[in-house]
Amino acid sequence: MNKKQLEQFQQLSDNFKRYTKEITGKDPAVIPVFNNDLDLFDRSSDIRYIVVADNPGKEEAEENRYLVGLAGKQARNFFEHNELVEDFTKEVLVLNKTCIYTNSTSDLRKLHNNELFAESQKFMAELAYDFHKLLSCELWIVGCSEIKPRGIFSVFGNTLTEFYSKDKGDALREWVLCYKHFSYGNFVHDLKKKHSDDIFNRLKSLGNEMRRKTFGW
Repeated sequence: MNKKQLEQFQQLSDNFKRYTKEITGKDPAVIPVFNNDLDLFDRSSDIRYIVVADNPGKEEAEENRYLVGLAGKQARNFFEHNELVEDFTKEVLVLNKTCIYTNSTSDLRKLHNNELFAESQKFMAELAYDFHKLLSCELWIVGCSEIKPRGIFSVFGNTLTEFYSKDKGDALREWVLCYKHFSYGNFVHDLKKKHSDDIFNRLKSLGNEMRRKTFGW
């Protein structure tokens, strides 16, 4: 990152950290988690991907880092084994569809503060878009089934669509790729259906196909 990019990156990261602090304590059941890995990026960083997972689970809450549980280990192994990156932590910016912690994603349905939960999804959708606009790399949305209408992350999906429908969003759309979760082998299973010797072509084809299916754009 150049100096200007780093300043903007740090501003976005600081806003994210500030937001998690602001909503802490508003509701005892709402426990926001900031991703401390964002503090590791500096002028020497070459961020090649943005990955948006679901929400922080037990391991993420304990470590204050995103995508470090079982699915996270599978994601990191996939990226490094297939030489998409050399070091996942240094080259991949990880976000979530909400910063609110629950033991399992389905537990988000049990939250009584729907307004705060919806607000967190809007915040994270805008954050993902702003980072994407700044870094101009591929943005992966991992786990799309709950983005559907009435899904757990429908607010995130609707907000993201609003951003990619205006300003420079049009140009960035083709760099938004959607996939199933890394857990349970779903991601790899889908990827194997794409017949190409080039891993990048298979990823692009699958990601575009699922994005159109998920968002309609």
